[in-house]
Amino acid sequence: MTAAAREGEPDTDGHADRRTVSHAVVDDADQLQLAYRRFGIEPLRVGRSEGPTKTLSVTGRRVNFTSSELGFPTLTTATFPDDCVTVAYVPATVPGTRWCEYDIEPGAVMLWHPSAEHHAANQPGLQVMAARIGLERLDEVADPVGVGIPTVASGQVDLLAPGSAAADNIRRALWNFRAVAASDAVPGSVYEDDLVRAVAAA
Repeated sequence: MTAAAREGEPDTDGHADRRTVSHAVVDDADQLQLAYRRFGIEPLRVGRSEGPTKTLSVTGRRVNFTSSELGFPTLTTATFPDDCVTVAYVPATVPGTRWCEYDIEPGAVMLWHPSAEHHAANQPGLQVMAARIGLERLDEVADPVGVGIPTVASGQVDLLAPGSAAADNIRRALWNFRAVAASDAVPGSVYEDDLVRAVAAA
């Protein structure tokens, strides 16, 4: 595994922990799990590599982001915590990729509510951007702009309608967040707030 990391500024609320950006090329499921450590996924490699697996992560206290290009097939499970929501956008994939009983096509946007479970069959060629956002962070950003966070059933998983405003806003916000991180810079509060607002509105 090769990796590089860069440290950013403290969170905007003044807490001492810092956001970091890290890049890696991983060779096995354990290294992939480490790259997604803030998401709690448990990947199992189920075939040979068809290319490199690259990851890009931004680790913070209440917002975490990971982007990856998968070079080997995996079966993945996770049980997400009860104090956050998780969202993912899939720029590219191939037939056979399936998440939570949904066939995943390029452009898919999925939202996991608190305590949701994730089951996936991932094929080489999958590209994904994912963010995990604490519920407190959602409330902070949503309240001042009048976006109410509805009470939802614990464990719910939503595949957002392609081309919907909610899906498009999340896709755009994730792309912008990733573009900054890919340049080895820590995305600032403007990019983080934009991402959190898009998820809150969805």
